[in-house]
Amino acid sequence: MKKITKIAILATFLSFAAITAEAQVSSLSITTPSALPSAQVGTLYSTNIGFTGTALGFSTSITNGSLPAGISVGAGPDLQSVTLFGIPTTAGAYNFTLNVLYNSQTASKPFSLTVNANGVSGVVGPAHLDNTNILGTDGTVYRLQSAHRSPYTSAGAFLSYGFNNWQAVMPATTGDMSLPLTIYTPTGSNTSATYYIPPRNGSLINDQGTIYLITNGYRTGFTTPTAFLGLGYKFENAASGDTSFMVTLPPIALSSIPHPDGTLINDTGTIYLQKSSNRVGIPSMAVFNSWGFKLGEVVPANSLDRLIPQGGTISTRQDDQLNI
Repeated sequence: MKKITKIAILATFLSFAAITAEAQVSSLSITTPSALPSAQVGTLYSTNIGFTGTALGFSTSITNGSLPAGISVGAGPDLQSVTLFGIPTTAGAYNFTLNVLYNSQTASKPFSLTVNANGVSGVVGPAHLDNTNILGTDGTVYRLQSAHRSPYTSAGAFLSYGFNNWQAVMPATTGDMSLPLTIYTPTGSNTSATYYIPPRNGSLINDQGTIYLITNGYRTGFTTPTAFLGLGYKFENAASGDTSFMVTLPPIALSSIPHPDGTLINDTGTIYLQKSSNRVGIPSMAVFNSWGFKLGEVVPANSLDRLIPQGGTISTRQDDQLNI
């Protein structure tokens, strides 16, 4: 009788103060045809490029050419794709090679993308209302807040707010792009800087292969997979994004701790949000969904969570709210 061997998928994590995920998977290849759908100057563009043989921790680069101005590479809908998105500003025929690196393997494929000159570079008109997400003519996604533009740092940061979606992003008008950037003065500094919208509190971000938990505006890593998995977190919930601008807290080394602020926990069927050393209740699925939360993000409560006092309930999200 022929012997059947089962190959288990492995995930290893190694980083200074964080986890790096790798996996033994099938041969790496890029599956999307080389001729990409055409784009139009001044019009929102989005298309996915798919692969096989990748998992959490892959990286990409562009060589042998460049993307059209205004088009960027962002996180795809899953761990085997990326998305090209943005508002192209210059017509022309663009050729480039996409390289995907994962687990010491590299796959490369040439692509062509035509940008037609039928659109306009920026729509003439007044600024959108506050709390609108716009795609600037520079290819950056901004949120309008108090008549200012606040940039998201990455597609992962944008999508970490589950109520955001690409379909609702509006092409920027001339009025939008004339609004000033939001600025702030970092703690301990006398110099103003642009304010970037961080990923959602409680979200997991894969920053170039390293997983961070976002908690109270900071990022914290994990020293071992045991700590990460022991707290109930899941690899598939980590979205690709940039956290390099965030202050790093000491790493989480043990799973025998209360879950950090921002984490959704399930205590015998009741879902709470860890916030300010309290367990805050979520009164209904309507409220839960209004914040863009997903049931797959909820982790089991541990005995130390149950020692934390309950403190109030969460209200339905309003348009001007990003975090709780």
